[in-house]
Amino acid sequence: METITIVTVTYNCASSIEDTIKSVINQNYDNIEYIVIDGGSNDGTNDIIKKYLPHISTYICEKDKGIYDAMNKGIDNATGEWILFLNAGDILHDENVLSRIFSKEWKGTDVLWGEIKAIKEYGIKHVRFDVPFYENKKFFYGMGFSHQGVFTRVIKAIKYKFDLSYKCCADYNMMTQLYKNGAKFSYTPETIAIIEGRYGFSASNNAKQLLEVAHILGVEKTFRFKFFFTKWKFKQFVKKIIKK
Repeated sequence: METITIVTVTYNCASSIEDTIKSVINQNYDNIEYIVIDGGSNDGTNDIIKKYLPHISTYICEKDKGIYDAMNKGIDNATGEWILFLNAGDILHDENVLSRIFSKEWKGTDVLWGEIKAIKEYGIKHVRFDVPFYENKKFFYGMGFSHQGVFTRVIKAIKYKFDLSYKCCADYNMMTQLYKNGAKFSYTPETIAIIEGRYGFSASNNAKQLLEVAHILGVEKTFRFKFFFTKWKFKQFVKKIIKK
């Protein structure tokens, strides 16, 4: 059985970190390397993490330069064959999901992606994406899957770590760099994780996210994108007025 490295990044997440940890350590899969990276929490998060230290392979608690810097620390400490990023507030779908996925042999695959669900204000819903970016023919498109639903070969993650110049979409940038450099992508219909979909940096920085996606796609200077972005900003302005 291949070793799966799971990395949890957290900062002041005392209300949700325990559920994330339990979803990992309760897996019916023997070869898990669990890495927890905390950005220097001061709300009791560390007290919760320390209860589970016997189940954690590597624990780092120190200030960082943001979520992707912390995730890179996870890559630096990974020794498994695959790596998955499951941040505080996210949980693995069920205790058998890793066993089901890795009962199959993924020889030749560098990136394995699957389905996710998200916790919303109105309940847990399956997240429906467009086609994956490498099959998308539209002018402007997202990654087509979520990083919480992606297993990447550690050797590839080490080579193409998260670019810290991206604050929202470094995961998307990593995937595009992998694809451009010949990585093989495969899909599993398994639902890998249930993610926290109500909060998060990207969810509250949509404008920055759009600009970063445009930069990754190389369309940020085109008239078509500028028109699209102006129209989007106008819609957001109207929504704020209506809400008030």
